[in-house]
Amino acid sequence: MPEPYDRFIALYPYPHERIRRGEPHEELNRRYLNRCEKGREEGFTPVVVALDQTLLGTMLNNISVRTGVPSESVTAEQVRQHTHTIIEEYHSALAGASVESLAHAAFERLSPDTFKGSYHELIEGEALIIPGEYGTEATAVQPKPLTLMSAYINEEADTQNSDAAGELILLDMPVTEPAEALAYLPFGGWVGCPDAADFMAIAHYWQERDEAVPAVVAAQYTEFYTPEPVNTTLDAAILAAEQCMLSPAMLTDVYRGFSKLSESLYGSHNWYIWWR
Repeated sequence: MPEPYDRFIALYPYPHERIRRGEPHEELNRRYLNRCEKGREEGFTPVVVALDQTLLGTMLNNISVRTGVPSESVTAEQVRQHTHTIIEEYHSALAGASVESLAHAAFERLSPDTFKGSYHELIEGEALIIPGEYGTEATAVQPKPLTLMSAYINEEADTQNSDAAGELILLDMPVTEPAEALAYLPFGGWVGCPDAADFMAIAHYWQERDEAVPAVVAAQYTEFYTPEPVNTTLDAAILAAEQCMLSPAMLTDVYRGFSKLSESLYGSHNWYIWWR
């Protein structure tokens, strides 16, 4: 059986950098931002892939289910076919809908009670937002450096337990619409985590509304990067509710409460979403 890296690169034969384990987190953040700038000029989208056997197996299984090809036989061509099918289905749906409505449909499928309840109240202005320390009106957010969680995990990884963090690969995805990178890298689809089609619909919405793009894909988490952080209490609360619909674990295992999650998103250039 080939190593995960060899199998992955055979499926995704695109320019990439292998990130050294233990590399200072600032270095990966710098490299990622440099690739973002280069990608805008040359027409690609950089994504950090935290590669391990679990992530690779999940993606292969998802591609297998859609294409009917056994996971061990999936090739780069099947990856492209799978990707193009998801993208074409999205654009067909978009012909009779909006980016927002397709994302809202995905949110409702993931968490109907939250969507119809607290989220609806927030987007309709019916929820009571208690002013917090982090802003009630649109303000000039103090610049914060990009701090990808994957960069910290890689920096602190025990070299004797290399499987725990996976190998970081900074991959140049051949897409000009960053949200479509999630169709190429179908890492979700299990109970409580959206599949590639729903996640791409949500990513398109965040891209349109917040200029947010997928930055990291891992077996149990993803990260988004935005150059324009949310800067009101209401916007932070709406985004927090959206992330809770993607993963209920955000409240119970990561931030220990809605207000903590909402506050963490205010002024932040990166969004970390984790699944149990």
